[in-house]
Amino acid sequence: MDQTLINWLALILTGAMSWFLKSLWQSNNRLKNAFHSIELMMAIEYVTQADLARNNNHINKKLIQILETLEAKADKA
Repeated sequence: MDQTLINWLALILTGAMSWFLKSLWQSNNRLKNAFHSIELMMAIEYVTQADLARNNNHINKKLIQILETLEAKADKA
């Protein structure tokens, strides 16, 4: 009688542990898939060389305009 009770308790305990570990495993796989999709999105959204050059040219033109304006104001003073 005692051994049968121990066997049933062990069965219930291992079943509960198996269910818990399975749920952890599935959650881990979902997180891996989500992380992988984020990595792919990041790789797609990288700035290309052409975009970077175009933005740098635009910024450089604005900086030159600011510098010329400051030099013109310095000449007046």
